[in-house]
Amino acid sequence: MINPGIIARIFIFYYCNTYNYVEFHATDMV
Repeated sequence: MINPGIIARIFIFYYCNTYNYVEFHATDMV
């Protein structure tokens, strides 16, 4: 069985990185 806690951590980590990436490039375009 896959540990749901690990999946949640990876998902949150990926989501936060994507959000920061978008924010960084959004400010870079201004």
